[in-house]
Amino acid sequence: MPRRARNTPAGLIYHVLNRGVGRRTSFAKDEDHTSGTGHLYQGRFKSFAVQRGLHLLLVLRYVKPNALRANRLGRAADWIWSSLWWRQNQRGTAMLSDWPVERPADGVDFVNEPQTQQELESLRRSVNRGCPFGQDDWQKATVAPAGLQWTLRPRGRLRTTTESQVN
Repeated sequence: MPRRARNTPAGLIYHVLNRGVGRRTSFAKDEDHTSGTGHLYQGRFKSFAVQRGLHLLLVLRYVKPNALRANRLGRAADWIWSSLWWRQNQRGTAMLSDWPVERPADGVDFVNEPQTQQELESLRRSVNRGCPFGQDDWQKATVAPAGLQWTLRPRGRLRTTTESQVN
């Protein structure tokens, strides 16, 4: 069965990600960025649209501490490959793009603030299913032009209602 074509309407913010083969560490040291052979990533990249504002900040708070969650270091701001480290140390910030929303004044504290279980479940659903991440009404308005209505439906076959279930 062929893969679904990606439809990414313009004007939206997208979170794009890929995982290393077997979830192995892709870049353990500086030299890893310029050397190596073979497959680095498993499958195609994943992406999903993100609503501007609070939902974008929640995605950023989810992404920035990835190295921390992987037990690679003690604090998210210590990961040298993260823009959080570069901004905090004011090194190479000219390479970084402006955010499409205002950054929180307490950026490091914001990133280190734990996410709620509901936030994590919603984010992981977007990662796994490709459904837009945002408020319900925004999600519904976003899926139609992108042909992603299926991402909001439960997995599996639609259940048919029998007469005994209706009564």
